[in-house]
Amino acid sequence: MSIRNVLRAYLGNVKKSVQLQAEIREGVANQADLMNRRLQELIEQQARQSARNEQLLREMVAGVANQTNVLNQRLKELIEQQVNASARK
Repeated sequence: MSIRNVLRAYLGNVKKSVQLQAEIREGVANQADLMNRRLQELIEQQARQSARNEQLLREMVAGVANQTNVLNQRLKELIEQQVNASARK
């Protein structure tokens, strides 16, 4: 094998190696971009879900507060009825 053939083979392998490295770098960059986009989507989805959960919690607290007020009013009416009934006896 001549030196010329050995150099061609070596340079060919170097060229292929450089090309493969470039393809790997590009593949890694593309994968990183894809993962970043997916993570951003998940973050946005989580933010929307958190906002919805907060709204539902506020509605539940308001409902419980309203129900408590209604029950307190009914209890007050019952106590007044018993006091009035006792006063009539």
